[in-house]
Amino acid sequence: MNKNQNTTPGAKGTGVLNLIIEGEKFKWHKQFISCAELKQLAGLAPEVELFLSLEDPWDDELVVDNKPVDLARPGIEEFYIKRNLKFLIEDSSFEWNRQFINGSKIRKLGKVVDDSEIFLAIDRPWEDEKIGNETIVDLARPGIERFIICKCGEGKLVKIEINGVSYELKRGKYSVSEIKGIGKVPISYELEELINGKLTPLDDQATILIKGCEEFFSHARDGSSS
Repeated sequence: MNKNQNTTPGAKGTGVLNLIIEGEKFKWHKQFISCAELKQLAGLAPEVELFLSLEDPWDDELVVDNKPVDLARPGIEEFYIKRNLKFLIEDSSFEWNRQFINGSKIRKLGKVVDDSEIFLAIDRPWEDEKIGNETIVDLARPGIERFIICKCGEGKLVKIEINGVSYELKRGKYSVSEIKGIGKVPISYELEELINGKLTPLDDQATILIKGCEEFFSHARDGSSS
């Protein structure tokens, strides 16, 4: 159950009740809603099983045909289909039975302390996404989502390679210019990262979350003298 207010004013004093099905918001004009009405509202197949989300320590409840759900109770009722979706926190594997998960749940499952930040690993050249407690992540996208933990001010020491030379530094965010400085790369040179077997050029103003094992190569820019 979502803790937010679940009603909005309706015409002539009637109430409009809010609910969430599979991460999507809906409105309902009656106090009670049946299992069949929930599935019809969200366009779900009749044979799927819907569960009503309940706050800890209560177990989530299977919605059955002969027991309508009262939507007028405090909070916004949230319904979902159970799935076993895998994801990683660092190198540890976890499973979640819904399509969506928020940062607060990730923090709880991974026992991530308050002074650490959570990032969703994104393939370069895109930046990794910082995950706040209320950030929603879709676990049903292609591939397995991986979350990286960065402890503020106490980054874990990892190794990277720049032009074939290994360097040890604290895991965390670095600008491309800082990486050039670590590898003694001339500032005028272009820096590229080896990603999935391909070299990807990096903008000097870009920021990269170093996780460990990254490989970088530099060369004089086209049209520049070496």
